[in-house]
Amino acid sequence: MVRIVRNTTKVAVITAATVVALLLGLQAESLVTTSGAIVTPILVTAAIVFMARTFRGDDEPVAPPRPWWRATAKPTSGFVVSALLISAVIRPFPSAWTGDGSTIWGLGGVLYFLTALWFFIGAIRQSGSSSTPEGP
Repeated sequence: MVRIVRNTTKVAVITAATVVALLLGLQAESLVTTSGAIVTPILVTAAIVFMARTFRGDDEPVAPPRPWWRATAKPTSGFVVSALLISAVIRPFPSAWTGDGSTIWGLGGVLYFLTALWFFIGAIRQSGSSSTPEGP
């Protein structure tokens, strides 16, 4: 499995994943107007999960995989990413009451909410005890 430890490489991967997800999402949305909008949240969620599983912190071992619940090297990172994903869930709510695209945004919102929950649970488990076991 690939492990990314250098910060410059992490920034490059995040930038590339964002550009690719947005461009593919826009392309899908222009081809299929109703269901194409769900492509971007799916690609962004897949990229976030990929990065969480491959990025490693400075004090983390590189070779062994993280436990399934651990998404970040430190709890603070987990709380920050969780908050950013929750903001992505909350942002489209005003349009949900007007009826313009709320179903598609709702599906993306579910993906972002579940991903935020994963980051939040991992951060809670990491911050709960310094002797948290590394196993499943």
